[in-house]
Amino acid sequence: MTVSDAARPDLHYELRIRGHLDRHWSTWFGGLALTHEDDGTTTLRGAVTDQAELHGLLSKVRDLGVTLVSLSSTDVRSALSPTRLNLMRAGYLLMGVGLALVKWPLLAHAATLPLHEGVTLCLLTAMSLLALLGLRHPVALLPVLVFESLWKLLWLALVALPRATTGSLDAATTETVVNCSLVVVILAVTPWPYVWRHYVLAAPARRPPGSDSCMTRDVSTSQLSADGSTRCGRRGAHRARPASVAPRGRGGAPGRGTPAAPR
Repeated sequence: MTVSDAARPDLHYELRIRGHLDRHWSTWFGGLALTHEDDGTTTLRGAVTDQAELHGLLSKVRDLGVTLVSLSSTDVRSALSPTRLNLMRAGYLLMGVGLALVKWPLLAHAATLPLHEGVTLCLLTAMSLLALLGLRHPVALLPVLVFESLWKLLWLALVALPRATTGSLDAATTETVVNCSLVVVILAVTPWPYVWRHYVLAAPARRPPGSDSCMTRDVSTSQLSADGSTRCGRRGAHRARPASVAPRGRGGAPGRGTPAAPR
């Protein structure tokens, strides 16, 4: 997360804190949604309007004397709804089952097929396996839907359409046209705005050599930089103060008006 991220209203933030906070803490944290996780942590989620508000939330975490386990942001424009994910799964299911029924029985005779037919058979079999895997990981396997759409559209435009205009469609080509026409289903379930933002417009992800993610480390609130971002430290090097210790205010004096730390 960068300084510019903190000023974007379309970003939601997630703060994971060690220990379980009571539900009423949600109000003190500006109305962020509070969730108790099974691993004994509390997750605070919600929109943050600007950098100042984000830094204020982090200051509250610091004043409580608890350990900030992780801090992350999510672009709400990029999030895919459960309905969209299920539609994508329907597309993967259509691809995977359809290819499995048609192509998998031919695998036993792959060695006897002509060269180009054997290559096509292996390619489509691999596609079917990736499509079935997309049922579990619909977003990660999104390029499979894109590839399916592109190659069929190209074939229809460059092969089927010229033959149709010249009246040279034979039975085999007509059958392939019918099969490829099912691409309209794949086109309908693919989240094309998401594809455009994440595969065309997005800059390549870069990570400095030797860097590591803070998401898997225990990050103390004392490691928060001025812009509200976190710096990774040694795992387990920082621990929350006992609940009986009152949070300290500025200059080391006991803070006033600050709720006691969670147990």
